[in-house]
Amino acid sequence: MMELPPKFKKSAPSSLALHFLHFNKSMISGIFPPRLKYATIKPVFKNGDKKNVANYRPISILPFFSKILEKIMYIRRTNQLETNNILAAEQFGFRPSSSTEQAFFNFINNILNELKKKSEVSSLI
Repeated sequence: MMELPPKFKKSAPSSLALHFLHFNKSMISGIFPPRLKYATIKPVFKNGDKKNVANYRPISILPFFSKILEKIMYIRRTNQLETNNILAAEQFGFRPSSSTEQAFFNFINNILNELKKKSEVSSLI
């Protein structure tokens, strides 16, 4: 779980405690607070002519507490999925100690093993 630095805890106003109570309520209900879903959209210049709108990309500035709640939810959900072995072994994306390279290695390894057994192998990629 994400730990707040002691300096932050000491200097934070007591009203922050209410936000953390809302975090627990949100976790129990499974509802992300609507007020935390709002974002400020800012255009960021990429390159080229600054007068051309196509040369900008939008970024969303999310509320601070929205990011904290999202991280807490992610950590709790990931722990639940990993602890209870809910994800298939073939699920490589968005998992710790897992990568597309590992998925590709497993794929090639499975093909080679089947070819060694003189089995037919086919794949749709």
